[in-house]
Amino acid sequence: RRFYRADADKALLPFLEAALADLPAAETWHVSQPHRRRRFYRADTIAEREAGDHEDTSDEEGSDDSSDESDDGDAAAREKSKRDKARKETWHVKYYMTFAKFHQFWDGLKMSPKPECDFCWTQIQSFLKGSTNSLFSGEPLSEREYLADEGEAAAISRRRALGLSRAQREQAYQVFKHYERFLEDNKYWDAADREVALVQRVLRDGFANGRAPFDRVYVDEVQDMTQASLAVLLLAVGGDATRLYCCGDTAQAIQDGVAFRFSDLRETIYELGKELEGRAGRLKGARALLAARGVAGDEDRSKKLYKLTKNYRAHAGVLGAANAILELVHGAFPNAVDKTEADSGVALGPRPTFATDEAVLRDVPSGARLLFRSDALAAAQERIGAKGRQVEKDRERIIAEADAAGAADNKASRCFERLAAIRGDRSAEADAHVEEALAARSGEQQAYDARAANQKTARKELLARRSAWREEERRLRAAARSALERRENGEKKLRQQAERRRKKADAQADADAAAAHEELYAAEAQRQIERHMAKQQ
Repeated sequence: RRFYRADADKALLPFLEAALADLPAAETWHVSQPHRRRRFYRADTIAEREAGDHEDTSDEEGSDDSSDESDDGDAAAREKSKRDKARKETWHVKYYMTFAKFHQFWDGLKMSPKPECDFCWTQIQSFLKGSTNSLFSGEPLSEREYLADEGEAAAISRRRALGLSRAQREQAYQVFKHYERFLEDNKYWDAADREVALVQRVLRDGFANGRAPFDRVYVDEVQDMTQASLAVLLLAVGGDATRLYCCGDTAQAIQDGVAFRFSDLRETIYELGKELEGRAGRLKGARALLAARGVAGDEDRSKKLYKLTKNYRAHAGVLGAANAILELVHGAFPNAVDKTEADSGVALGPRPTFATDEAVLRDVPSGARLLFRSDALAAAQERIGAKGRQVEKDRERIIAEADAAGAADNKASRCFERLAAIRGDRSAEADAHVEEALAARSGEQQAYDARAANQKTARKELLARRSAWREEERRLRAAARSALERRENGEKKLRQQAERRRKKADAQADADAAAAHEELYAAEAQRQIERHMAKQQ
């Protein structure tokens, strides 16, 4: 995606994330969110912010009221640096899930049958996670929502089907479940994760200065964007569609994972406006965006969709062939691209020629066919046949020389021998060149197969080690639980023995005390008797 370039800090999403208002330290709403939705908010995690607040509080209690403003500025700079560092670690580029990485995951997925890789990627990025239905709820579509065949969700479900059966879509959703577990286990994130998190934060907390970062946004190649990407662009201009200018052609879509229709853009504009109005009463971000809409740009508001059908780059011959191919696409895949008015050229030109000449296609992989302009085909044939014509000229020259020499001194046989030698040498050179090219291609193919085999072996070894680690972890946990149970049983027995001993000691002490009391009572009675008898005497 163009949102994620090598210089990621200068791309659109990091810029918008840096422009967000800070998440308040007391807010804990995101902790209950699933792992993929909590990623962005790790930039303001509760633990980090509570630690920062504790340090700031201790500094304030031990500082004098006359502390200068530079200390406050340094503290703010440190806090911003901490947030920026956490954000970069959260969305680290090495954990970004691309289509190539997804293809590797798909190759290693033990599932039969499973849909095609590109179909699964499109369903995940464009519908399950990147559509407006999942964008504003903050969660991917449930299996019931994705497979709905009746009710208000049926039209959306048919739009997602792209002509495939319910059974195939059920298989695609199973792939999606495995994919989500893979992301969580390996800390990966994809474009939809980051875009949905950003949209949720903007709707909740808004931008730091209370207004959108851009006054106008101009977008080319809009057909290579999902609804989540379009929502990000809309929020970049405050949700005001009159300040967003988009241009694209669904017949030129090349982005993996995107199934764009212009109706998606209209739906995104409508759903975002409805979300802003619905959340304005309880979320300050939505309230600020809704208040700022319409402040600028009302005078040039335009709802017209301009259809650009005049082509200044290609002549009518090429456009005719392209339009014929698009007609076949519309007939075979009616939900794949928008049905638009055919392009027309401002200049006439010859029809393209479909080349099947082996001399033209000898360096093209087997089964491929090239579409040339007629003049380009003639030029290619001219270049390719130049060496052959030179050989023919040499042959004619040598034959002429041989005829002239043969008339003089009967040297024609030597000339023909010379001609045969030259032809043989050039044929050998051509054969050597072909053999060298084939050998090079064979070597490249073998190297590629070797790398693929090594990668597959490495993946298998990694999966085996991971399985062994998990098995070892389960064994250790079971052993720990068993040891804990034995310890608890032992402690219970010791407590029971101590209780019995205490009761026995208490009973013995009571008996001894009773006996001592009886002895004292008897001794006292004897003394009283003796005193009484002494008085009588």
